[in-house]
Amino acid sequence: MSGAPATVAEAVRRLEELLLDRTGQISTLQPLDDFYNDEPRGQGWVAQVPPNAHLPLGSAHNPRATGGRGRGELARLKALMEAAERICLSTVPAGTFRYGPASAVEGAIAADAFPEPWRDLPVWQMPLHWCGATSIRSPSAEPVLVPAQLVYCPYREPDERAMLWDPSSNGTAAGFSLDGAVTRATREAFERHALMLSHYLGLGGREVDWLDLALEPGALSMGMEARALGLRIRVACLVRTPFPVAVCCATDPSGRFPALTTGSACGVSLEQAVSGAMSEALYARRQARDFLAHVPAVAAAELETIKDRVVYWGRPEAAEKLDYLFGDSMPLEGEHTDGCLDEGYRVDITTPLFAAAGITVVKVVHPRLQPLFFTESKKRILGISDRGATSSEPHPYA
Repeated sequence: MSGAPATVAEAVRRLEELLLDRTGQISTLQPLDDFYNDEPRGQGWVAQVPPNAHLPLGSAHNPRATGGRGRGELARLKALMEAAERICLSTVPAGTFRYGPASAVEGAIAADAFPEPWRDLPVWQMPLHWCGATSIRSPSAEPVLVPAQLVYCPYREPDERAMLWDPSSNGTAAGFSLDGAVTRATREAFERHALMLSHYLGLGGREVDWLDLALEPGALSMGMEARALGLRIRVACLVRTPFPVAVCCATDPSGRFPALTTGSACGVSLEQAVSGAMSEALYARRQARDFLAHVPAVAAAELETIKDRVVYWGRPEAAEKLDYLFGDSMPLEGEHTDGCLDEGYRVDITTPLFAAAGITVVKVVHPRLQPLFFTESKKRILGISDRGATSSEPHPYA
């Protein structure tokens, strides 16, 4: 993390004092050190955000609000930084938005910046709330205005017809420098782009033997423990450029819930991406068993939340539906990824409290990236006008 304090321990101490002791914006910070006998140990730290700090749309009702997967001080820091993201996303600055249709608001980004199907929506003729943004590639250029619904979470227009897509936390990152936060936020947004196009277009990746990689110690330890406990872990790389994106499927041959969980990550290296994807898939198992073991499944077309997706994909027969992921090539490379990051905008959503603590939180908007949808009935897929041309299965990612 560029610009970080001298040690991770110092950063943790500073943020704990700010969020736990001084402001109470985090109610607890605890390790996940209690575990089922058939689960890997030491899955990470959890910073619990109180109910008045909004969670993204599509969240389960009682989730572990924010988490740092892995072991040690770095995992604690990740949990605290993710809490900072949630707090800033839900703190909408009063009196700073413009309001009106794109054609009437000077500096508003035009519909032409977005690909089909978004550029053709009637939303562009309707009044929207707009907030200031800066070009990532040309930060000295004139600021532009982007729809506030794509920045703050959960921010909604008063008229449902004026929504491009649901607000969410995707493309948000906290860091000790502006550039570092923007880079991490962009990687997350690109990860979602690759995941959604892979699933709905049925384009998998190249299967990777994770035992051959120099994984992060925490992820490797969790993977080895999970393997010894009888879980099967499969990993695929969807793309290598401009950043590696990996997905992991953790399956339980015994069939006990959840029989399948998935994880995904984008990293600066394949090893980092695979480490993150494996940690997330195993972390999701634990969370599902804590909160969702007795939740009834709903039909695919009725999925509305992360909870619904985890329950839907946690059934024993679900794993084989993702076999397409594990091929020997990466068909997403090229036409589905070339140029998708050429234009992007950053919005600094740092609250004064975090700014004073040396933390920067940003949300990025890349118009040519496919967003992630939690509400299945509302999804739209980049470059596809006919919903019947895409997979009828809901995506398995949280």
